[in-house]
Amino acid sequence: METGLPEIPNLIELRIDNSWRGTDQDLDRLKWLVDVDQITFVGRRVDPKWIRHVEQLPNASIVKIKRVQINDETLVHLSKLPRLQYVKLLYVPVTNVGLEHIKKCRQLKKVMLYGTKVTEPGADRLRMAVVADVDRRDGAFLGISPSHLGPGWFIRAVTAGSAAENAEIRVNDVIVSYDGHEVADFNQLTAMISKHTAGNTVPISIRRGNSIIKKRITLGEWD
Repeated sequence: METGLPEIPNLIELRIDNSWRGTDQDLDRLKWLVDVDQITFVGRRVDPKWIRHVEQLPNASIVKIKRVQINDETLVHLSKLPRLQYVKLLYVPVTNVGLEHIKKCRQLKKVMLYGTKVTEPGADRLRMAVVADVDRRDGAFLGISPSHLGPGWFIRAVTAGSAAENAEIRVNDVIVSYDGHEVADFNQLTAMISKHTAGNTVPISIRRGNSIIKKRITLGEWD
């Protein structure tokens, strides 16, 4: 259920996706949008060159980029944002090299790297360089929220349209095994899922009331 991003009252988001029909020159007008909190780029049709225009949004604190064919040098533009606190990179081909630009962002609180080419050692080096939560995962998303994080948890909510909903997982179910491994608590389950990529199919076992139900679930993507 979680997005990993903060809930900001009256957040102003600018979204550029595959439906955008403007030009690179049109994006020069971003300099007039001084109140934008979050800028989001989503989709393979988004030109990576457009991302340079984020530099015109000095008050932006959140940048999200998903399924855009950026490279490591694209991230230099994020380092120009003095108030940047949250970076979410989803299914983009950036590597450890690109993280050198992220290290220059001094106000960071969280960096989410899901389905990138960043390695765990690369993420560890970023953790050492910034005072921020660095969350690296291979990109799979199940789509459930727990009642709590410790032992004895159960599913409190299921994300609409998620892999969990598609597999008919229900509120109050308990996932007792994942990919052949016993699940002790929700944190352990999260760690297991993080090692899979979107589209992977894994076996799970669910306790529903007094019954154990076995399923195979195809994991989805984060948004």
